[in-house]
Amino acid sequence: MILIGGLIYIRLPIITGPQPQSFDLALLAVAAALVLIPFFSELSVFGVSLKQKPDEVRSEKNNLKETATTNQTVAKPETISNESVIEAVQSELKPTESELIEPKPWFIEASNALVEKNSDAAEAIFKKAQSLETNGVERLTNEGFYYYLRYISGDTNALRSLIKLIESSTQKDGFVDISRYLGLAYEHSNNYDLAVDSYNKALEKAVEDNDKAVLITAIARNFYKLDKVTKAFEICFEALADVKQPASRAHIYEALGDLYEQANQMELRALALEKALSYKPENKEMRFSAAYSYSVDRLSALSLMHYNTLFKMQPDNTYALNNMGVQYTELKMPIFGVSYYKRSDGKGETLAGANLAYKLMEAGFAEEAQSILDRARRQDDVHPNIGSALASLGQRKEAESLREKTILTTARQQQQFILRFADSVFCKSSSVSLHGNWMIKDGTPVVISHSQESLSAIWETSTLKHKIEGMITGHAIRLTYSKSGVSAYSYFSEVGKGYGIVSSDTQFVDVLIFNNESNVDIQLQRTVNSLA
Repeated sequence: MILIGGLIYIRLPIITGPQPQSFDLALLAVAAALVLIPFFSELSVFGVSLKQKPDEVRSEKNNLKETATTNQTVAKPETISNESVIEAVQSELKPTESELIEPKPWFIEASNALVEKNSDAAEAIFKKAQSLETNGVERLTNEGFYYYLRYISGDTNALRSLIKLIESSTQKDGFVDISRYLGLAYEHSNNYDLAVDSYNKALEKAVEDNDKAVLITAIARNFYKLDKVTKAFEICFEALADVKQPASRAHIYEALGDLYEQANQMELRALALEKALSYKPENKEMRFSAAYSYSVDRLSALSLMHYNTLFKMQPDNTYALNNMGVQYTELKMPIFGVSYYKRSDGKGETLAGANLAYKLMEAGFAEEAQSILDRARRQDDVHPNIGSALASLGQRKEAESLREKTILTTARQQQQFILRFADSVFCKSSSVSLHGNWMIKDGTPVVISHSQESLSAIWETSTLKHKIEGMITGHAIRLTYSKSGVSAYSYFSEVGKGYGIVSSDTQFVDVLIFNNESNVDIQLQRTVNSLA
């Protein structure tokens, strides 16, 4: 299983591409067969759960949130196999579309032999394949990959063979691939400094955007493991200025999302995944993660929008169905919320059943209410409230439908602003000074105080005082918006959170305050006598 896991990891660029080879399909079939050997055992491979016990379900570092107030599925449940490489493969980078070499059928034969601890058979298979191979580059990369397979199967001598192969091949085509195999081998054994060194040497020779993206994010991943957190993020930001190919940019943003998740910065994780999805909207797992990240950051409208999109792509995704129930409930649409809880529960998601149990004490069970009312209506002596309750039920359903449309409309506006904001967050830009006099579009004067990364803006209308406070990095502002009465005895109360984008010439700041039903759009313009 270690070898099959490693092989699938190496082949992910093609397996996840638009046209997987027949070899790749065979590889997945072999993996499935190996997984099913311990029939019905509690094993999950690559996120597909075969059998699930309640104590095996974890949240996104634990997979499920299990209390009444933390009631969302975080990710597809997975259990930890005794084969530690499975978890390593799951947490590895997911390469984008690439131009890696065409696979050879002997890969499967050799890996199967190594799985069976028959190294002599694996060696014979490899040598026979190499004797038939006439392309020098393919012979080189095949040899590098074969040593990597042997190493992760427990043959420590294979690492020395891989190193010697690289030392004799520094100027040859194929160097990027075999150096990446060495980096993976070091990473497999937790030698992160050596992994970074190998990935850097490969990066020096890399030409294609895809190779650069895969190697840069591998370096960032290992820097993070070495507690060089700032450096890990910086090299990803720098790569975004250099890498242009859409799938490669998506890969970098997804890797940033993984780093932000490890740093427990779910807001920035959501922004990174939003950008990744703008390049790869078909990626279901990424969309689920974006939706969940938004929900953690209390951006419920955006979370619901992504879950709705995922539902159209995967109508039987029980985890998404449960979380849609959570978001509809958060957004004060209890009838819709219960409906999705029931769909998820009906498909076997036990967390949804627990959520329904809590909801038994609350209003919102539309179908049950309808059944009760229909039964009562057929009685001889019908209470007048039955008619009014039937009417109320229909009105509530209609009201929730209208509310859903309104919220999804505001979410789409938020998404468009988030994408612009993310561009300001994830690019290197010099600091700016906003200190001084500004005005809103209608001419209302605004005073901005800006010191280092802290920023505040205050203005008055006829009946209210308004205040924005936040942190600015480059041209991106993360802020809160508050209001108070004009009286000296009034206190500011927070209305909502939002974001600001400073224009490239620093003369304008676009602000959007997020609200589930109606966003607040504010544009600030620098005045002629600004102090900046």
